[in-house]
Amino acid sequence: MKIAIPVSAHDKHLLPALTQCLLKFGGLEEFPVILFPTPAAKDAAYEAAELLGAQTHVLSQDFDGGAPIACNNHFSAVVFALGSMGNTEPFLWMEADMLPRVPRWATLLQEDYRMGGTPFRGVVVDTPYAENDKIVYRDNDRMLMGTGIYPANMERDERIKPLIVDLAKPSYMNPNTPFDVYLRWPIYHMGVSHTELISDMWATRNYRMEGTNLVCDSVKHDRVVRERGGLVSTKAVLVHGCKDGSLADIILGRGPKNGNLDVASPVSVCDADEKEPEPEGEDFWGDDEKPTEIIPMTAPEPPVHTVVKSSDLPEAVKVKASEPKPTKRITRADIEAALNGKKMRVTDLAEKLGVEAPDLIGTFPTNGYAVAKAGWVQNTIPMTEG
Repeated sequence: MKIAIPVSAHDKHLLPALTQCLLKFGGLEEFPVILFPTPAAKDAAYEAAELLGAQTHVLSQDFDGGAPIACNNHFSAVVFALGSMGNTEPFLWMEADMLPRVPRWATLLQEDYRMGGTPFRGVVVDTPYAENDKIVYRDNDRMLMGTGIYPANMERDERIKPLIVDLAKPSYMNPNTPFDVYLRWPIYHMGVSHTELISDMWATRNYRMEGTNLVCDSVKHDRVVRERGGLVSTKAVLVHGCKDGSLADIILGRGPKNGNLDVASPVSVCDADEKEPEPEGEDFWGDDEKPTEIIPMTAPEPPVHTVVKSSDLPEAVKVKASEPKPTKRITRADIEAALNGKKMRVTDLAEKLGVEAPDLIGTFPTNGYAVAKAGWVQNTIPMTEG
């Protein structure tokens, strides 16, 4: 199982705390961590990658429009990026406000995923709809919350690929529905199961220990949402949704909310991440466009969808979607000239050479280079004295 961490400008401030929590518990040697920052967040991702010994794959653009469109674009871009990297393993979509709380959490999740026996596994809930300022539910309409485990190669599976292409589209063509809501029907038909190892506490704050219980409060909203808050399950090894750093303070044993997460050991067996709340007194949606609908438009079931051909898509979507870019031949001399004796990360080198990072990496074995920790380009041919 790989761990895919999307990072954008609005949530990069959460990355240091997530990094420290991952370092505290360790145990990720068998679980490759890949950060997928937008260009505006790449410096924060590089710093985290250095500490974690992780890979960094910088995406080609920043995503505008706020939630849910930017979140949709980001998810789709990561799915296609993993495909271009040749990934064959399931991956955990781990947003920056998702923190581990026990040692061996990744091992426990992987064992739980395998026991579940379905390609998708995470928190499964009734799909919420906003009607007349109330949340209502419909029979036989369930969804997998965004922060869960997904199978490899969704970008090639025609049961779900057309909808993932939709998520890559710009605002005027985008479904404008959170990606977990929009994908719920193909996920249901392909196979999904519920886990108790992930706690969905989206948009919560003020985490604290009350006796041996970990509790939190819901963030106040100016619109109708499904409220979280209250008691955090002791079975959860991952908690999604803390917005003020108070959970990280507890986990790391720092700050006024210092305490111990005395949780029972679990039995081994972006929801659509909305825009990060701004500080008190500012509008929740910041400068981004407020969504006209809260939750959700109904996504069509897969049989109704037709495959969107790359030639029919705007340029912004083509980059993320199906047709690979033509690649040029890269020689060792090209790489040496681009490096010019300097230390450089693979994504920056690829940009300088005008090629995609996965294509550049594919030339490394024959050109005598490799990707070291945190994405640094490493010369594998030893220097000899003339």
